[in-house]
Amino acid sequence: MKILNFSSHYEDCGIAKYQENYNDEINALESNSAEFFSFSPYQTREMNDHEFSNVIHELRKTIKGYDIFHIQHEFGFFRGAQLQQLIDTAKAANVKVVVTYHTSPDLIIIHKPLTGLGPKSIISFLRSQRHNKQLSNIHIRPLLSADLVIAHNEYTIGQLRRYGVPASILTLIPHPTYSLTNPKPTTFIAESLNKKEGDIILSTIGYLHRFKGIDKAIKALSYLPNNYKLAVLGGVKSDSNDQKLYDTLADLVIKRDLKDRVYFTGVVLEDETLNSYIRETDISLYPYNSVYYKGVASGALNLAIANERPIVAYPVSTFKETNSEINQLVLTQSDSYYELAKEVESIDIKEQAERVKQYAEANSWKNMSTRLIDAYKTIL
Repeated sequence: MKILNFSSHYEDCGIAKYQENYNDEINALESNSAEFFSFSPYQTREMNDHEFSNVIHELRKTIKGYDIFHIQHEFGFFRGAQLQQLIDTAKAANVKVVVTYHTSPDLIIIHKPLTGLGPKSIISFLRSQRHNKQLSNIHIRPLLSADLVIAHNEYTIGQLRRYGVPASILTLIPHPTYSLTNPKPTTFIAESLNKKEGDIILSTIGYLHRFKGIDKAIKALSYLPNNYKLAVLGGVKSDSNDQKLYDTLADLVIKRDLKDRVYFTGVVLEDETLNSYIRETDISLYPYNSVYYKGVASGALNLAIANERPIVAYPVSTFKETNSEINQLVLTQSDSYYELAKEVESIDIKEQAERVKQYAEANSWKNMSTRLIDAYKTIL
């Protein structure tokens, strides 16, 4: 089986690393090959219609001989009719089309109610409706031409059905976990936090984002004994529209008098380095916004799993859905940083680390790649 992928690749992007891992595992399976199309959505999304027509011309030449054309979808990847043109080009070449939908549509296509009968309210409502129709034409309607649409959680599956995608082409494949890592040991985090015997280092992992609850992790520290410290393993992404978040979080640390107990690494680009830093910590925290992350898979969560770190998280629906019978995640009762602190203080670190390890082995990229190949076979 030959698969051509349209995805970000070899770039500073979570989806890029996600698909690179899939390609590596698929290529290790006998009689299968997975390759990237030469263009990345980070290139094509900036193109005008004339420039994009050259991409389509290149795709027509490249796609011959492939069985599957697999597109990774994120809302920032496509504009205008680009997604539809990619799908149509593959279909015209008699190649099956698969789309992985990483984010639930209702996080972008927001239906606002009519708030009044005055001219301003009506105009605002009509503009919102028009904008939603445009987004649907860009991101939803093209799916009707696909052979298979993959999502990582039931919530996104349900929302896609609500927007008219047939259940017959939808399938759920959980987000894979990274292979268990064995990075070179480091002492950078311990030195940065002046770690002493008996200290417990908590961590948040990944780019800073207002919905990742890093402020909640900082506030939870105020309710924990002084031997608990926090390493924020990540910085603000270079193209983020919320560059002030870093300063806001640092101001919170100062306000709470936690300067000696919190350390920000900034952006960590090297996977090996990040894994080493994670291994220096004792517990990983995911106090994610339950509304935003109800339809979003978290690659950062899987980094903690790959490094066998016990995890304490808010009860986000996607976390509850993926929390298996071994309870690899410790979930708070509510979205409360006080509850977060309580669970952190009561967790059995050794036992939870073992549960996480079991889950990582069962849901590895290798196992999920076999499942993906089986999904491909259903449409060939």
